[in-house]
Amino acid sequence: MPFSHLPEAARGLLSGLAGLAGIILAVLFGRLAWHTAEVQRGNRRFWSWLLALEGLTVGVLVVLAKAASDYAGLVPGGWQELGMAAVLGWLGPRGLDALLMPWLRRKIPKEE
Repeated sequence: MPFSHLPEAARGLLSGLAGLAGIILAVLFGRLAWHTAEVQRGNRRFWSWLLALEGLTVGVLVVLAKAASDYAGLVPGGWQELGMAAVLGWLGPRGLDALLMPWLRRKIPKEE
């Protein structure tokens, strides 16, 4: 282990930061893949203010990806967690809305 000389608390912190960095990169690559597809379709230019706004989207999706992977019981820093983060990044807010709303409508009882 490269950090075996560090105290246990420091090793835990570095391990957590490495896992978070992996999730950030996975979501970022997912959003970049979606953004590139939009550029190829001619819906937007690559270098635009919309690309800067994707940074905010990445921040929100990182939190959602970590929460979803913890809820699903995935191994922190594992391939499954990174895969889930990349898929959530690619889906983005609209994709998650389209995916989750029908399920939520079935789960939440209607008010009468």
